[in-house]
Amino acid sequence: MRCTECGSEMRFTSEPMKEMYKGGEFTVAGMERWVCDKCGNDVMKADEADRLSRELADAYAVRKSLLTPGRFASFANHSE
Repeated sequence: MRCTECGSEMRFTSEPMKEMYKGGEFTVAGMERWVCDKCGNDVMKADEADRLSRELADAYAVRKSLLTPGRFASFANHSE
């Protein structure tokens, strides 16, 4: 696959990636994507992008001591 930004060959990986989210840096493991080592561009499938969004939101919630969707569901089930 060729990079749409610089035209270099991209490589497929699932190595951990660092992302900025709401002012903080988070590392997410196991994200399958194509990466350009020359310019840093990356491309992933829509389902991986959705998973990345969920994992970043969950990591942010944990860091800020907020309820994640999973923790909220568990809390709601115990309060009935």
